[in-house]
Amino acid sequence: MPIRDDQVATIHAFLSAENERFQRLNQALSGSPAARKGYLVLIFATFVEAVGHRFAAETPQAEIIEYVADVRARSADAADRIDPDKAERVIRAVFDDGVPLDDVDAGERTELEMVLALAIVSDAGVTGTDLDGFLDRARKRGEEILG
Repeated sequence: MPIRDDQVATIHAFLSAENERFQRLNQALSGSPAARKGYLVLIFATFVEAVGHRFAAETPQAEIIEYVADVRARSADAADRIDPDKAERVIRAVFDDGVPLDDVDAGERTELEMVLALAIVSDAGVTGTDLDGFLDRARKRGEEILG
């Protein structure tokens, strides 16, 4: 199943901090189970791509802890929305399938993936054609996951 252009455009708006455009595109996405699955896989693939851009398997846990604390410190909303332990584990799970995530429900995990991907992409200054390339890689990764 291919990931659709409107799904990529929605994530592009989110990562570009075009909040009104993101809200409009997100609301317009088809609600079919297959489309929803494709969108969730794209979010996951975007997160994996972002984490791989910022961290490596060898990154010390202390660096991940420090990064999550920094992201949470950026706003009261971020501090409220991001459980530090869960966020750190979601990041580590990109490199280690053995990281336990049983206590992170699907909705919370998706939110953490989106917020952390946005922070990483923003911190790296990924915009314009670099963002397009980044999302092309995420789209390919997502389509591989979907088979």
